[in-house]
Amino acid sequence: MVIIHNGAIIITNPRKNNNMFSFRRYFFKKEKPTSEHKPYPKLITNQPPDTAGTLASFLEAKDLASVSTTCRDSHPLFSKARATKTLLQAVVFGDLKKAEDMIIKQPQLLLERGTVKDYSGRIHSNRTAFQLALGACDYNVKDAKGNIVVDGMIEMIEKHFKILPEKTPDEINIIMHSQYAGQFPEGYETEEVKRIADDSAALHRMINVIADLKDEHDCTAVSALEEKIHKIIRKEKSERADQLRKIVQSILSAESITLFEEAFQDFTTYVTAHKLIEKDAYNVDLLKALYQFRNYLEPKGSRTTGKHFNHQLLSIAAELYDKNYVRFGNDWDSPKNLFCWQKVFGGVERLVPACDAQSIAHGLWYLFEEGEKSPRSAVFRYGGGKYFPLFLDPDWEFGHNCAAVRWRAACAGAGRLRGFKSYVEQKQQCRHLSCSLDERNRRDAVR
Repeated sequence: MVIIHNGAIIITNPRKNNNMFSFRRYFFKKEKPTSEHKPYPKLITNQPPDTAGTLASFLEAKDLASVSTTCRDSHPLFSKARATKTLLQAVVFGDLKKAEDMIIKQPQLLLERGTVKDYSGRIHSNRTAFQLALGACDYNVKDAKGNIVVDGMIEMIEKHFKILPEKTPDEINIIMHSQYAGQFPEGYETEEVKRIADDSAALHRMINVIADLKDEHDCTAVSALEEKIHKIIRKEKSERADQLRKIVQSILSAESITLFEEAFQDFTTYVTAHKLIEKDAYNVDLLKALYQFRNYLEPKGSRTTGKHFNHQLLSIAAELYDKNYVRFGNDWDSPKNLFCWQKVFGGVERLVPACDAQSIAHGLWYLFEEGEKSPRSAVFRYGGGKYFPLFLDPDWEFGHNCAAVRWRAACAGAGRLRGFKSYVEQKQQCRHLSCSLDERNRRDAVR
């Protein structure tokens, strides 16, 4: 436990993966010293700059503001950390306007690093704004005629990088090259190939379990159970909600087969013992496969290099949904298709970076075919609601009871996901760095 008097009391709660972001901010308290002469040796402003800087990197912008308010002389120490955190959060949240406004006012923030968490729960450690945008593949998106319909975060940052004050063009080129190489280091392509293969294998395993079901109504029973558990966890304030929350989190965060098996056994024992469902009233193999898939997708640890998301997984999920549509019931609400749509495709959609969520919410058809300019908003085009944050509405949450697509209004069933293939292809082809770098075409050659 790290105690900082008069500023913040932070309780660290390290998990087995030693994830430093698992700390909980306990409280911020406005408080006057009991004596003018008391030294307060643990006051955060009395710490060495390196120590204070490390602590600041794990605080959110709102907490840094609280420290600035409650701690004497903390503004010089934390103002930069607070501004950096705010910028980095805007980048991973896809807030192009806020990010650009901050860069215009404080261009030197492009040189600063920090740790942030995105909407999907991924933790990005010691990253710059440029590296976060690169990892999200937040590039310009063009319509069928070649017109830019989504303004990219990367292109915006590059534009401002090129006019960075007090830096020569050569120095700027070196800085950008260094940050780019820091996000996509030597050997990253090999790791990416393995990741793509592992993602595809996990997805195919899940689809194969659904395909092999002899009774399609097993999907209905498992969906009903999972939906009941989800509502209890999200809506209830009760002992059983706390217990289920703990058990389900153990399943999702399990980092070995043994730990997963133990957590899943606890889960099935609990739901049966507490009569959340009758014993043998659901297909255990299907339920287990679903949680194995979720466990695989669940972000674990922190990311420092590479792409935040494998866009090919989105394309393959769309392809498999279309491919199996007829044999899964040939109707959008047939048990197998609905399960595949909500639990599987929706589960993949939980992981997309904010820039992709904004495009999906607006509608890929309107971007590619109609040439509409994206407002870069996570608000859905029709029906209200927002793509992110994920936990706004337990009745409408990706991977549990919904997924999203907007290719065109008349397109339903098989084929409605074909826009994702075009979108992913463009994402893969747009990897570049507009300032001339010798390695930019060689880097990230993985398709």
